[in-house]
Amino acid sequence: MFYTKGYNYCLKNIALLAKKFQKEIKNEQDIKNGYIQFLKKYHPILPKPTTNELQFVRDNETIEELTKYFLPNNRMSEKDLVEISRIDTKFTEKELDTATSITRKSLEFINNIDSDLYQMIKLYINHIFFRKSETSSGGSTSGAIGVIWCSGVLEWNEIEMAEFLIHEFTHNTVFVDELINKYFTTYEKIISEENWAKSAILHRKRPLDKVVHSIIVAHNVISFREKIPANLRSTKVHPDTKIIKKQIDDALQSTYQVQNNTNILTDTLLDHLNICQKANSNVSYIC
Repeated sequence: MFYTKGYNYCLKNIALLAKKFQKEIKNEQDIKNGYIQFLKKYHPILPKPTTNELQFVRDNETIEELTKYFLPNNRMSEKDLVEISRIDTKFTEKELDTATSITRKSLEFINNIDSDLYQMIKLYINHIFFRKSETSSGGSTSGAIGVIWCSGVLEWNEIEMAEFLIHEFTHNTVFVDELINKYFTTYEKIISEENWAKSAILHRKRPLDKVVHSIIVAHNVISFREKIPANLRSTKVHPDTKIIKKQIDDALQSTYQVQNNTNILTDTLLDHLNICQKANSNVSYIC
């Protein structure tokens, strides 16, 4: 959402949530305070941040609690269930040290590339935790806004980890946007497989809400990638830019076709998608 709608849009969204609990907002620290209070109310059982700074979770009890939010649920397709069904191996202390170091370096890299993006990540994300999976590199969920789970970090360098963080951060910005702006005229129809569309990330049919996420995420990933010097870019976490660009186009056309048949997308969401479509036509093919 950061590269789709901009810094001010993302800041406004999180400030709107914060204002529900922070009477006076003078700076980003006030926004963070109010945002955390909002999440305590919205996710009452979710482990609470103990500080306003982004936390790398190390204690086993909190990791166990956070892991529960990333287990399968009845809205997932069979393929989705397979992808996240094995979150079962803890990082050793040495591996946690390495994972934390790589992640800190990746955040420093993001800050050097785009300091506004870095500041927004620190506002939106409260917890990053590490837990291994045989089938997934990690993820985010609307059931735990502000949390990123990472599995694949030990296989990546800091630039590859940065792409992963942009991916998951973008999901969180969309989760927040969905709390403020209605995306669909009806949520009943998006569950029906006849209204599924092709994902821009996985490139297969998925529920429409996940496809919308994939389009915005893919757009933000390649927007960030284009700011990285060409000799440093990697295709380990996400495919070559040319492939992503094609998959965004396919996902947009698939989604617009569902819209033509159902009129299910709101004007707000259509505006987001149209921005992605316009930006995608200007993407370079380098990596």
